Amino acid sequence: MESMDTFIIDLKSPINVGKTFDFHEGDEFFRTQDSDIRGGNVETKVCVNGGAGLYRIQVHSVGSVILPCDRCLADMNLRIDAEHELVVKLGPMYEDDGDVVVLPEEDPKIDMSDFIMQFILLSLPLKHTHEPGMCDDATMEVLQAHLAARSDHEEDEADEQEEG
Repeated sequence: MESMDTFIIDLKSPINVGKTFDFHEGDEFFRTQDSDIRGGNVETKVCVNGGAGLYRIQVHSVGSVILPCDRCLADMNLRIDAEHELVVKLGPMYEDDGDVVVLPEEDPKIDMSDFIMQFILLSLPLKHTHEPGMCDDATMEVLQAHLAARSDHEEDEADEQEEG
């Protein structure tokens, strides 16, 4: 099981500034997150730059995630290749306004797991669908039957309204 402690970077430690961290997000990581992602295999490089209370953290994630198809609900793989930057500064207390994350000066540790997950989610397309013809056949047959029945019902209602 992947420990979420492995995603914590102590910005107070001078050996961590200028260092690149390699993280792996596998099935266990995605199961602990609150999202539709069912699993995956993603490698993330996190590079910490800066110092003196202001840090720029470069995050590059490459791999694939498993999501349900929006059309047939069967699992599908989506490739991930995303680069993001996180700006962190030290201050009196924790604050995240979206553009800059403020960490308390007395404990400047940042848990990268949530940020990595957010960056992965931001890199996904809005629609998650298989390529044409790749959806689950059984589900697509049921969907087509339902759409045909619905279309017939709507035509019957339109005919009744014209007669009435």
